[in-house]
Amino acid sequence: MAYFLTSSLILQLSATPDSYPFSSRFIPIQKNMSPVVLGTGGTSSSSGRQTPASPTRSCSPHISAPPDARNGWFTPAERDQSGPIPVGAQHAEILVKDGEVCIRDLESGFGTYVNGARLQSNGQPTPLRKGDVIVSVP
Repeated sequence: MAYFLTSSLILQLSATPDSYPFSSRFIPIQKNMSPVVLGTGGTSSSSGRQTPASPTRSCSPHISAPPDARNGWFTPAERDQSGPIPVGAQHAEILVKDGEVCIRDLESGFGTYVNGARLQSNGQPTPLRKGDVIVSVP
């Protein structure tokens, strides 16, 4: 059963035992909200490469705060010894469509997966359900 939003809820994003470790996120979701971008908050440089955002400002119109436990930004410091979290600058977005909490891939280089199924880049929003596993690489 998908989430049908009547007023608001908190979306919790937590690392699984098999994922890169990161601090849990508790993102407030409201019925008429703007999409919440999941990513590193980086911007494209003149060379076309992604660069990390300043931890004190946002590079997206979707959010106006630095990375913390209440938004979908991840900093390069959130990594284990094998490397950074494999998330693009603006990797995916959480949105409310027709009263359902959904996720949509934003043409990420790594892809976005929900319960093992890859989402189409900039495709239709996919409804989220309690317990869904969101992965940024297979």
